[in-house]
Amino acid sequence: MSRQKLKVMLDDIHREAESHRWVKHMFSPKITLPQYAMYLRNQLRCYEALETRCFMCNDMLKDLPNIKRAVPISHDLMHPGIPRGKTLPSAGEYAKRVMILNEDQLWAHIYVRHFGDMYGGEMIGKALSKHLPDVGTEYYEFEGKQNMIEYVSAKLTETHEKEARKVFQDAINLYEDLANYYAI
Repeated sequence: MSRQKLKVMLDDIHREAESHRWVKHMFSPKITLPQYAMYLRNQLRCYEALETRCFMCNDMLKDLPNIKRAVPISHDLMHPGIPRGKTLPSAGEYAKRVMILNEDQLWAHIYVRHFGDMYGGEMIGKALSKHLPDVGTEYYEFEGKQNMIEYVSAKLTETHEKEARKVFQDAINLYEDLANYYAI
């Protein structure tokens, strides 16, 4: 199955995620450094869990070292002026859930999370550079995109739709937590 077919199958929940009020806020000049730092802190929690679980499952990302996001997010959080944030319930729940998944299920997470940050993240990084010019955007920088896309796409089948929907819902839950926390 092509990645394109899976994308079409997930179009409804993908649109729901990308149109969430938190995502719109990230593109607006109203986003603040503490808000973005909280977002990064929670994304780091999710990626640490996901990438740890991938390592535990036959080091399944060993051929894709540049796809990993935990270290780039950590670097972005080290920029001067980035405040500490707390882990929100949705990120903690995601971290627990991902730790029991098998290798096949994890490919759906790589597809939704990493590809989402590869594509949508690139736009977020550009918007943030305008509104928060001193913030790091290493999180959104991927070297060797085409290789990553081909490698991950070869692992995907229509059986990944159900788990991919859960991953999108996990992202929506985090956006909801963030929006509620900041009354957006």
